[in-house]
Amino acid sequence: MIDIAGTIVASGLIPPPCCPGDMTGDDRVGLADHGRFLDCLAGPAESTTGACQCADLDGDDDVDLADWAEFQAAFEGS
Repeated sequence: MIDIAGTIVASGLIPPPCCPGDMTGDDRVGLADHGRFLDCLAGPAESTTGACQCADLDGDDDVDLADWAEFQAAFEGS
């Protein structure tokens, strides 16, 4: 999927602003967000764009294991 700015974004993810870790837009971090977060997990050298910015939980412009730790802390369950 391509957003208005022409950035390629993963299908089914919501664009920012969002609740950190909330990839589905339901104002909670649950099981549905888990798979979508993993789709954005790219590592420390990959810049975050589009809807994956909701997965950049530590604000350093990438989605890596530091963000995964933050996601686990925010996770509310199913």
